[in-house]
Amino acid sequence: MTDKDKDPKEERIPKRDPNRKPEEYEFSHILVSLSLNEPFLGAIATRILKFEDWTVPTAYVSYSKKTNRFIMGYNPEFFARATDDQVMWILKHELYHVILGHITTRYTDKTKFKKIMNIAQDLAINSIIDGPKRHPAAIVPGVFPEKCKDLAVGLMISQLPKQQSMEFYFEKLKDFADNSSKKGCPVCNKNKKDKTKGNDKGNQENPEKNEGQDANNNQSDPGNSSGDGDGDGEEKQDGGSLCNEHGGKYELELGDENGETIDIHDFEQIPEDGQEIANEQLKEILKKGAENAQD
Repeated sequence: MTDKDKDPKEERIPKRDPNRKPEEYEFSHILVSLSLNEPFLGAIATRILKFEDWTVPTAYVSYSKKTNRFIMGYNPEFFARATDDQVMWILKHELYHVILGHITTRYTDKTKFKKIMNIAQDLAINSIIDGPKRHPAAIVPGVFPEKCKDLAVGLMISQLPKQQSMEFYFEKLKDFADNSSKKGCPVCNKNKKDKTKGNDKGNQENPEKNEGQDANNNQSDPGNSSGDGDGDGEEKQDGGSLCNEHGGKYELELGDENGETIDIHDFEQIPEDGQEIANEQLKEILKKGAENAQD
């Protein structure tokens, strides 16, 4: 994120649509509504520095190394195009990234799993705040996602249970991606083909042992006597991508190239000398939210 290390108060070149009224870019009334109706989230929202960031298409939260504060950047045009209910939903989504420690204690810098981790985080959050007024681009467990290029991925997400942890969804997505990638992996296909050839060779060396089995197979499915159809299919896939086991990477056709649908997950690792400060700030923010909810 190019602006994360900049002072959030630094002036930026405005790109507002001249055809929009200035109040269309305001969402202070939504923050007030959040404080009145959900005091826990409202108290947390007031302690996160919010600023316009025209360099991103949607919104994000992060921890500023320069100001030592949790921050939220957003594209005003993205908010202006959304309804008030959708903006409220996005705000809650961003707040929960902070609350659940996605940019602090549960941060991961493993780029190999970045896309799957992004999706898993959103599934966990959206499961908490789901409702009829959610943003249409959101991915929610138990619901077929709107931004989904792969039918199998969409069906898998539509069958996931709600109210589970980020780690639960991560493992489910990782297993699905790993198993799916093996279908087109040239190394897996070659190993499978070699194993089949080895079995065929064993059958030739022991014709009496397999005579009865071959006869049964031919009786049950006479069409198989002409050859192994699966072998031809594997041959066509030898030019596919490597699976994770053989040096490839996990891929899921969902959202953009980073698995992002409603916001940006370009969380940067907090420096070691700033982690203690960030964790203490998070504890204080959560404490204030809990106190506000009890008043």
